[in-house]
Amino acid sequence: NAAPATYQYKPVLPYSDSYKNTLADVAMHYWKTDLRTDLANKVPTNAKDPAFWQHMVNFTVGLGVKGTLTSLPGSSGGPSAWPNPTSSEPAKIDDLWHAAVNSRGEFFSAQDPVTFASGLSSALNNITARISSAAAVTTNTSRLNTGAQIYQAKFNSADWSGQLLAFNLESDASLGAVQWEASEQLPAPAARKIFTHNGTTGLAFTVANFSSLSATQQTVLNKDISGVTDSQGAARINWLRGDKSNESLKGGIFRDRNNGVLGDIVNSDLLYIKSLDFGYDDLPAATPGQASYHSYRQASNSRIPVVYTGANDGMLHGFSAETGEELFAYVPSTIYPGLSRLTAPSYTHRYLVDGNAYAGDAYIGATPAWKTVLLGTLGGGGKSVFALDITDPANFSASNVLWEFTDTDLGFVHGQAKIARLNDGSWAAIFGNGYNSTGDKAYLFIVDLQTGALIKKIPTNASASNGLSTPALMDINGDKIIDAVYAGDLQGNIWKFDLSQSDSTQWSVAYKNSGNNAPLFTVRNTSNQVQPITSPVEVGYHKQGGYMVFFGTGQFIASGDVTDKKTQSLYGIWDNGSRIVETNRSVLQQQAITAETVIPPYERTVSSNMIDWASKRGWYVDLLQPPGSTAQGERSVIQPMLNSGRVIFTTLIPSVDPCEAGGRNWLMLLNAETGGMMLKPQFDTNGDGMLNSNDRVIAAVGSDGIRSESVAISAGSVTHLIAATTTGAVEKVTINNGAPPPRRSWKQIQ
Repeated sequence: NAAPATYQYKPVLPYSDSYKNTLADVAMHYWKTDLRTDLANKVPTNAKDPAFWQHMVNFTVGLGVKGTLTSLPGSSGGPSAWPNPTSSEPAKIDDLWHAAVNSRGEFFSAQDPVTFASGLSSALNNITARISSAAAVTTNTSRLNTGAQIYQAKFNSADWSGQLLAFNLESDASLGAVQWEASEQLPAPAARKIFTHNGTTGLAFTVANFSSLSATQQTVLNKDISGVTDSQGAARINWLRGDKSNESLKGGIFRDRNNGVLGDIVNSDLLYIKSLDFGYDDLPAATPGQASYHSYRQASNSRIPVVYTGANDGMLHGFSAETGEELFAYVPSTIYPGLSRLTAPSYTHRYLVDGNAYAGDAYIGATPAWKTVLLGTLGGGGKSVFALDITDPANFSASNVLWEFTDTDLGFVHGQAKIARLNDGSWAAIFGNGYNSTGDKAYLFIVDLQTGALIKKIPTNASASNGLSTPALMDINGDKIIDAVYAGDLQGNIWKFDLSQSDSTQWSVAYKNSGNNAPLFTVRNTSNQVQPITSPVEVGYHKQGGYMVFFGTGQFIASGDVTDKKTQSLYGIWDNGSRIVETNRSVLQQQAITAETVIPPYERTVSSNMIDWASKRGWYVDLLQPPGSTAQGERSVIQPMLNSGRVIFTTLIPSVDPCEAGGRNWLMLLNAETGGMMLKPQFDTNGDGMLNSNDRVIAAVGSDGIRSESVAISAGSVTHLIAATTTGAVEKVTINNGAPPPRRSWKQIQ
């Protein structure tokens, strides 16, 4: 069941004590009690305050008085209990502190006007900083077991700071205690391992290496936000490394960071990497590396687990998944023009490292060996793709910076680049060219994974105002070598690329029309408007041969997208070896949203029409408010999840209402073959942790906030789909169990 948020209070230190009718008790009452039951519980949560209901937070101050305690009860080295408030006057001051703690506020004791001003300023900054939004989650497991953890990214739009938190998962997949928060324990500025690329090679991002940066990089670092040369480039490097000594509150010229130096994590997904298994020991016999892959995979079991994510402080970060310690960070070369802006007191938000990372194994190198390589994209922050060798993340160095790739036909890549072995024997990075490239057309890029050299750039057609989205890779014959690629574009085209030949010059778009490249299909709504495809597609096997290609339409990239109300849709298209020549949806079976509740719990039902595959090539569901006449701007920009004969879509409905935390979302579960509603219960609608006849038969659940991509955690007869939303919550939806999806860069069809 999809709830806006969940939280269970446990009476432990530093909150609990053994006394009654204290100020701390009053504070706890007005914190835990919903003070406006007539209002929906849409209060944004944050790391310091998990309450999503209307409540009171106390910020308390003692003027010229002190309590008996200097550290919180239950903390490391702290006392074992709070004192009795009636025992002494100083103990009453401790109760004042306890009241702030119980209501998730702050207490400070001021002995003089300067201390008071400083404490008040800190409290006000804390209050301002408490509006945070969750950006993404990932997990260290696909099964709910001992040691299962969820990692959650958050950002704070008040000062554009970021957080990364680790939670234990309880037996019902709810969030347990916070294990660590990465921004609170970044290494000292001088001790951080931060690297960059100067256009030729990797190097440490330090003041000592300022002269080793390219001339262009030095020039932009030496300019202020207005483009005026101020020769503060070296000082800016120190600031970017986390040094606060030159911030304005300390008398300096740079922007203050009152809530930590980690930048906001907004659109970057979290990537958990430990030991991977791509099944490369099943490569054809005598393929280089085939015989040694099993040993490499086993050795990787001892590798430190890492959570990778991009942040808009200009860095790709690698955090220990065990402790939250930053192991290293990387500053891509193409985002340098934005680094100077970051330091300005007048800074307004810019995207820098805002794309998604991907990691895979490959047998590469001058002396070939198995390596684990991370590919990073920048989202709206820049037009490049970079590669890092993360085989040994605990000892990452400048030599592990492999390459950065740019091209005039490469735009802003918002999704992932993928890693694959190809039929010409190469290991390659494969990615769509993204959006707003110089030529504004759609291309598939294939780049040598070791060197970053271009192997092949495959054009689609001459359509402008276009760009290719994240590709889905296909191993058709089970030999672990990629044979085909599917990807969508902004003009509603689904493209298939044929990479099955051993000669890379023969790789091309699979379908032709009068000798010209042609898509498998072009999607249009009933108003004949093309529907952009910005999410990766999912691919599965069709019962009559060929493949089903699943995707949603719509975009959420540009500022004007929020108000776009054009009808978008969900699709399942059958690729039976020939392209679909019809220019409308007459060869697709329509399914429709038949009912939708307008008060919690938000639920939907969908039609269950059968498909005559003798005349149809797929299905579609228009995202319209029932009875199918009103478009709310709903769209799907997250990759669908194929799961045991079902396909799961995440949709969003943007809103400019601040109480809706960016908008609303629906999680839709459909029959993958027909696009219709499953006939048996699929959602745990009564919240008892089981799926049976006591649950309602529905096709979707909804909630407030824009939902991130879900992680699937199997727990016996059920699967928990866990995601972050822009309400700040981590949201769990429980469905009937299905096999967890493999962690691969391609879809293997057998």
